[in-house]
Amino acid sequence: MASPITEKHTTQNTTIQIPDFLADWRRHASWPSPYPPNHHPDSQYIKAESESWLRGYCVSNAKPNSINKGINELFISKIIAGDFPEIACIIYAHQPTRHVLLAALVMLHFFVIDEFTDNVDDTEEGEAQVRRQSAAMVHAFRHPEEILATAKGEDGNKDSDEVWVGVRMAADIATRYRSDAVGGTSDSWKVFVDTFAEYLDGVGDEVALRRTGPNGEVGGHNCVPSREGYIAVRRRTIGVLPGMALLLIDRAIRPGFFEILAVDSLLSLCVDIIINQNDIYSFDKEQAKSEDGHNGVRVLMEEDGMGVQEAMTKLGEETSDLVKKFVGVCEGLPTLEDEVDDVNLRILRDGCVSWILGMEVWSTLVTKRYGMQRLDGERRYTPTPKKKKKQPKEQEKQQQQERQVQEAQGSQLAREDTAFETRNLICLAIDQSQPRFGTMEKKSTNAQNPLSQLDLLNRLHISDIEVQILDILGRDIRATSWEIASAAASYLDELCPPLEQRKEAEGYFYVTWSLIADIFTSADVKKETQNHIINILLVLQQCAKGEIDIWGNEEERQRVWKDLPLFYMAVEASLSDPTQEATTESFTSKDAQEWRSIKRFGAMLLGMGVLSLHTQAMDALRSALEEEPSPIPAVAECRLRVACE
Repeated sequence: MASPITEKHTTQNTTIQIPDFLADWRRHASWPSPYPPNHHPDSQYIKAESESWLRGYCVSNAKPNSINKGINELFISKIIAGDFPEIACIIYAHQPTRHVLLAALVMLHFFVIDEFTDNVDDTEEGEAQVRRQSAAMVHAFRHPEEILATAKGEDGNKDSDEVWVGVRMAADIATRYRSDAVGGTSDSWKVFVDTFAEYLDGVGDEVALRRTGPNGEVGGHNCVPSREGYIAVRRRTIGVLPGMALLLIDRAIRPGFFEILAVDSLLSLCVDIIINQNDIYSFDKEQAKSEDGHNGVRVLMEEDGMGVQEAMTKLGEETSDLVKKFVGVCEGLPTLEDEVDDVNLRILRDGCVSWILGMEVWSTLVTKRYGMQRLDGERRYTPTPKKKKKQPKEQEKQQQQERQVQEAQGSQLAREDTAFETRNLICLAIDQSQPRFGTMEKKSTNAQNPLSQLDLLNRLHISDIEVQILDILGRDIRATSWEIASAAASYLDELCPPLEQRKEAEGYFYVTWSLIADIFTSADVKKETQNHIINILLVLQQCAKGEIDIWGNEEERQRVWKDLPLFYMAVEASLSDPTQEATTESFTSKDAQEWRSIKRFGAMLLGMGVLSLHTQAMDALRSALEEEPSPIPAVAECRLRVACE
């Protein structure tokens, strides 16, 4: 169970001593020589190439943690200042340049993910956002050709904004890993992807862990978990195991190899040492930013009621014990019966040593990462003062509104364009791969169909498949009887491609839900229409068509139609609050009505149990009733109306 941070202030003259948990090993015969270890001979080339690769994802106007765009120059400079490729040049110094360069790109990818997940909202939606991007990255690893094709703009060169930068990076890493130039084996690639997926799952669990306090209150970075809960998640988020796959990148790996006791013991100890090592060295930087709620030092402080130095010392002692056990395991490694297994075990042993020493060198010498420029000969540093709180809310709001005057209309158009382009691409793929679904007669949209007259739908270029879906949804809509809703649900089920054609089925789901979102978002939609669509969804959920692995991932298996696959992903953009970016000039009465319509849709879904949207409901209530009223009268009124509805 998590608990709030108890602030323990230190005086200005206080210094903290970093425990030397490697001291006993240094006096042992097994201590590697030379120390510090040699860098890869092509380190400068590797760093230059990896920096160039990172800059290839730069978008000048991107926000630091944008989901749909590249990364900005400020963020890139921040990563480069940390010199993360240095880790790869130390750990993999004995491997060919092509392997070390790939490892450097993986290190950069890790820290892009880390920065993004550290800054998402500690809410259910924040967690869902992380898990969606995580699933997309795993899909990109397994099907890079799909992502790379989608991520090309109309000119064939410009990256599309619809694919997050972390997903594009994953696809590129996958392509490089399996290329002839790198020569990664299928065995090592499987280990890499499986362990990376486990890491990403842990990242999602971390967001969930920091979201809830001991009494169910909203948590955040200042909410500290129990040590047991922290370690369970941290062992997955440390990201060491994908790095172990890179040590075996050109090796055959027998099934069951990682279950061998000697292998498991070696890796488990290495992971725990690096967790503590990272927490000890990163604590100063994280406490200065008030982001130390998920740091082992802070966890000990809260659980045992001790100060910084006491927690540092205790964690150092525990790490020293782990190091002793690790050295003992290394010295007592058995000779495995299988020759390939035995060679792989010794590669991992040397690799674990390189990981521990590499992280030590990087943490103590590459001081830009942790801000301990004054670490002295006794391993002492003066704590970095906590950064000042953000400027007062009113001043911040005023500046934000000034920026929004310039950005709001353009960003709104950009969101609409992206959503329309995404759906058009999917519709094109469906129409080309299978021109007709089911047995319904293909026809143009009926002019008497009330849905075709809705304002928002008039702005769209309707594809053939969307024509059929609209005709189903709008047939006898004014009757709103359960029998008509049942017939419509049956037609939608019939129109759906076979689930064996996964991509086509996923496209059909996305297009159908997007149309429904457009119907509900339209300012002139009537309540009887909304009721009719809800009834169709309720009936559709009772149709058992089978199961589908979303993005081909077995862990994302969903029931068709019970789970309404991809529903939330398709309607998410419509559920985003336009009042957050509103200005007096940009927020019109039509915007207000569209927002009320889609929120009424969400409330109906929540009330009828079709889809859980508790977070959106709470956000609407909070913005209307708890936050300071908007200085824009139309926005304030709209928020109140939405909360009431």
